[in-house]
Amino acid sequence: LRCCASASSSSSSSPSASSWLRPLFRAKEDDGPPRRLVRLVESAQLHPEADTSETLQELPSGELLEAVGEAALEVGKGPGEQPEWMLVRVPLEDNIEVMSERPLEYQDGWIHVPSTTVELAEHQLGDDVAGRVDVPNHPVLDLMKALPPFRGEDKLPDWMPACVCELHTGKIGGIVTRGRFLVQRPSGAVPERLTLESVMILTPKARWRR
Repeated sequence: LRCCASASSSSSSSPSASSWLRPLFRAKEDDGPPRRLVRLVESAQLHPEADTSETLQELPSGELLEAVGEAALEVGKGPGEQPEWMLVRVPLEDNIEVMSERPLEYQDGWIHVPSTTVELAEHQLGDDVAGRVDVPNHPVLDLMKALPPFRGEDKLPDWMPACVCELHTGKIGGIVTRGRFLVQRPSGAVPERLTLESVMILTPKARWRR
């Protein structure tokens, strides 16, 4: 009986597996304020501070933004549940260095959420993806363009260039202007960076379906 009591006592006093595993899984979540990539469905004005009419610039519809703070977690909820003001980071770079790991440049500001419409972006920071790069000239595509069904057509069906395209795996590392994602690849890869629209980015699930 004493042995059983001792075992029970030591079991209750020792930390459970979940107690010491929890910090490992929470480390990524606790690393700074929440951040979500969002897309403007409607144009919006960027303000230097919340609760001010001063404007920094006009943001076009379709632009990607990085929402920061607790308000970022409210994106996609009902109209009554969304915040009035949201802190965002606006991409400033259009043409990037393809062989670089330099941090991207952003402008901080605030948007008035009730005055526009935002939605969660198709991809989020750190997502594993593959960037699709179409080959401009390929013997198969050149042959297809010469066949009667496609002769004289300006563009082949999308599935054709998709069959012979290049796929470069990486992670979503940020956003750039004109509503594009930056795919960051390992150091030394060629290229190390790609800027692509969402339609040219494949998730692991989408790649498996192909």
